[in-house]
Amino acid sequence: MHSSTYRYPVQGSTRQYFCSPLTDAAHNAMNAWVRSVYYQRQSEMLESCSDPSSKDAIVRVCMNAVASMTWTEGVGLSIAATVEGALRLLYEGCRVLEPSLEYVSFKNDIVKRYTDEAELARISRETFQECNPAATQSPKAENVTQDQT
Repeated sequence: MHSSTYRYPVQGSTRQYFCSPLTDAAHNAMNAWVRSVYYQRQSEMLESCSDPSSKDAIVRVCMNAVASMTWTEGVGLSIAATVEGALRLLYEGCRVLEPSLEYVSFKNDIVKRYTDEAELARISRETFQECNPAATQSPKAENVTQDQT
């Protein structure tokens, strides 16, 4: 259990979760997730490319981008500002207090409760802002888009 005493309730369809300010580990997990999504998208693009020199250029650009990508800015923020990103953000905040929480079961429970994407984005944004008031960036509801993965 995390030592933080701050808990913000998030209601799923079958139970209540508690979100806490993101730890360094949670930020690192979000960074790793946006990098993996970006890398997967670029890999799919590579499959359709038949020119070896173009493939090499794409790989170099991808590796440079991934090396410095974070979920709080640029391409990483655009990935985090998807519906899947909103779910990941809520999950990482809830995992601070419940480390054994599994993403798939959490996601299924939350999606059953918030079937409207705009509502899910609003809940994610409000929860993030409530739990992380000093944060300079947070996904905005109007920026949440259908996930492409």
